[in-house]
Amino acid sequence: RLICFSGGVSLAVDIQSPFTVGQEIAATCYPNPLHASAGERSKISFSLKEEGHVVIQLFDSKGICVKTLYIGPKQKGLHVVEWNGHDDKGVALSPGLYYCSIKCNGAYTSLKISLF
Repeated sequence: RLICFSGGVSLAVDIQSPFTVGQEIAATCYPNPLHASAGERSKISFSLKEEGHVVIQLFDSKGICVKTLYIGPKQKGLHVVEWNGHDDKGVALSPGLYYCSIKCNGAYTSLKISLF
């Protein structure tokens, strides 16, 4: 609950977090940075506290989705997806910083992945 005071008037607002117990997503990426030109593949590991519909996408620095790694159901527990540094068309992406978005049942987390 957030309470604001201004000019003698108070306003109380209930704030709900988009994350609730059971929906947090823990995630890591290894190796990071990724040397795709050397044939490396990043392993993106994530843990779900409950089953749900998962969407994993990679975005460039302009916010454009360059790769969809997974869309579909996953059980609770630990999962791993791999990325080889290529986009959805199979083309090697330019070196730079990319953002991995993982969503499940309203929960969200993101990882920064450096590509060399």
